Amino acid sequence: MEHIVNIIRAHQNSREFLAMQQPDNDPRRWMTSEEPADEDAHGGEAPMAEPEPGTEFERSSANYGRPMAKSAFELPSAQTSIVKEPAEPSCTRCSGRRYFRMEVEISHPLFGKAVACTCMQAIKEEHHRQYLRQLSNLDTLEEFRYKSLNTFNGFLPGTRQAFQQAASYACNPEGWLIFIGPNGCGKTHLAVAIARHRLEARDTVLFAVVPDLLDYLRATYAPKAEIQYDILFQRMRQAQFLVLDDLGTEQHSPWANEKLFQLLNHRYNAHLATVITTNLIGLEGIEPRLRSRMSDTRLVQRIDMIDAPDYRLHPNNV
Repeated sequence: MEHIVNIIRAHQNSREFLAMQQPDNDPRRWMTSEEPADEDAHGGEAPMAEPEPGTEFERSSANYGRPMAKSAFELPSAQTSIVKEPAEPSCTRCSGRRYFRMEVEISHPLFGKAVACTCMQAIKEEHHRQYLRQLSNLDTLEEFRYKSLNTFNGFLPGTRQAFQQAASYACNPEGWLIFIGPNGCGKTHLAVAIARHRLEARDTVLFAVVPDLLDYLRATYAPKAEIQYDILFQRMRQAQFLVLDDLGTEQHSPWANEKLFQLLNHRYNAHLATVITTNLIGLEGIEPRLRSRMSDTRLVQRIDMIDAPDYRLHPNNV
């Protein structure tokens, strides 16, 4: 009797060993002695399916070749392998390496050189988008966290037209939109709401209060700055969507005037979507070069909120 038991155990061990030798894409590779391979052993059911492409298993000497847990909610034990999350599909061009070699003739200048793949550019753009979002503080400042078009009261005197234009622009941001009005009339609320809407559309968005933006730029001159001035300023200029809040409240200096002009002049020439808020009625006090561009009706919509009340005196209104 003991001799028969030993023969059965040896047979089982040999099946496990042979299963481990099968290629990864062979269904027999994932079977053990406890799970029959033939259809009759399953009571007429189909044999075990091949693992889905992209599923990875930890293959150590202890668990190599073992099946995954039978239930998605079953915790892995010493007898089962740990199933990793499916990996994101690799780029078909570079197979996830981020670089590739072009098939060109020996005389070509790129022969034998590593060329950045287009997926690398997509990764850089996403990092860029996340960096500007963090810089905008829309998700961290309590005052901004719940501001949206849905939370704005557009029935207050002097706000109806501003709300309608803001909602339309948020869906189709072309050119510039400038909110002009006294403190507390809701300019910033609408500007934040538009920025949030564009973030949901996965635009690269930067929201900045003008004095803070200039401070960010000054900080990049420090020897231990985390980001260089040229890189940060280029990101600000080329953001898909830019909101400048409280233009005119910054301290005027030749340096500040020049930086603001360089920033807005680039976006003016490129016709990049830009929202500006200011409490300078008639744009009086704005540097003349900027005031001229902000008055160009071919590109700019100006929204006067002069008659809107100060909602901070009645916080439940907006």
